[in-house]
Amino acid sequence: MSSVDRNSVHELIVFELAALPGVSESGPFSFELSRLGDQRLAQIPVIQRGRDPDLACPAQGRWLQALVPSAEEVGPGVWGLGPRQFTRVRAVLESASHSPPWRAQLALAAAREGFAREISAPYMPYRADAQVDVTTQSRARARDLELLDRAVALAGSWVDPLLARAHRKLGWHQDPEGSLVDCVAALELDPRSPQVLVQQAAAYRSLSQPALELAALEFATAQPSTTASHWHQLGGCAGRAGELSIARRAFQQAAALEPDNPYHSTQEALVLEACGELDEARRILREVVASSGDYVLALTGLGRLLVDHPEHRVEARVVLDAAITAGPDYAFEALCLRGCMTRMEGRPAEALPDLLAALAMDSRMVAAHGELGFCLVALERPAEALPHLDAYLACAAWPPALRARARAHIALDAVEQARADLEHCIELDPADGVARELLQGLHLPGT
Repeated sequence: MSSVDRNSVHELIVFELAALPGVSESGPFSFELSRLGDQRLAQIPVIQRGRDPDLACPAQGRWLQALVPSAEEVGPGVWGLGPRQFTRVRAVLESASHSPPWRAQLALAAAREGFAREISAPYMPYRADAQVDVTTQSRARARDLELLDRAVALAGSWVDPLLARAHRKLGWHQDPEGSLVDCVAALELDPRSPQVLVQQAAAYRSLSQPALELAALEFATAQPSTTASHWHQLGGCAGRAGELSIARRAFQQAAALEPDNPYHSTQEALVLEACGELDEARRILREVVASSGDYVLALTGLGRLLVDHPEHRVEARVVLDAAITAGPDYAFEALCLRGCMTRMEGRPAEALPDLLAALAMDSRMVAAHGELGFCLVALERPAEALPHLDAYLACAAWPPALRARARAHIALDAVEQARADLEHCIELDPADGVARELLQGLHLPGT
């Protein structure tokens, strides 16, 4: 591959060859040609033995010296070249190798380097929260596509530039249709590339075509070069589609390929939870926790499946405590769950620190807002409760939250607002006796 330094010309081209002209020894052979300013180097692999590195393949060194006998050996496996020597070595290696065209390598590297500069600092055009004008954003995106277009035009049958452009179109340019066009073109060059198929699936997902997304991922995982990541993505897609058997098989395949990674089994359990298979989800999460006791996602997931069951709350508190200890920087869900459990146990004042800590870590956490609202109503602090209940009910019209907000309104003599919440509550659940009782109380004299 290659890269371009923003301050000085910096190129790196890698050639991989199965055979060398005039060399009977079998490959593979690897060469790196680099240019940094006026310095041009040819480098071949070395092996470190003690203090002094040796050439990994002496035949490569002899071949390079025969090709450019006036080259200066500047270190083990490294030769300094003049401009003509550099061009000659590059031309010979390119004609002898099956590597991608060097100009395409450089163009793709320039596109990647340009994009890396955009994401390396705050307030750059790629960022969703970028504080730059629309013109600057448009110019950055146009330049990005120019570099990728050049790489694609030079690539011949090399798939990587098409794949990179498909990825960038989907992620930065918000152009899923264009991404899909590039994926189709890449698959014409390499019909069984798991990487391209996964990118195609991502484009289908963005276009809300779940059946085609699932088909692309199933085909990707049928390829010999498939990885745990590809199986994992199939599991997530199948889970969203409600295809529980496919999802479970995919996550199990991912776990078999990466047995030390607890993420795959945890995701299998979360899919089971979403599909209502709670007992099996708990069993899997307990196994993950037993083998990876500090894995916050599994600890939190298990805690979530236990907090609603009084007979499991001792275990729930143990795993939630462990999650908070293991991941103090991202255990906001565990904090919220522990606060919820404390509230359900009738101790709203003790729940407040956990809920406030969760919101300090993520102020948009809807569940924590709802729980904090419940606690503050129970503690007879209605004015403080209302903003949190409002935040919760803006996302989910849950009858208990509506009743809690109605109680807060009643305490603040906001009768009409209370009536609206209670009527909405009864509309959602006509059998809600508590809401009916509160609504009738609004009509009593003196209320």
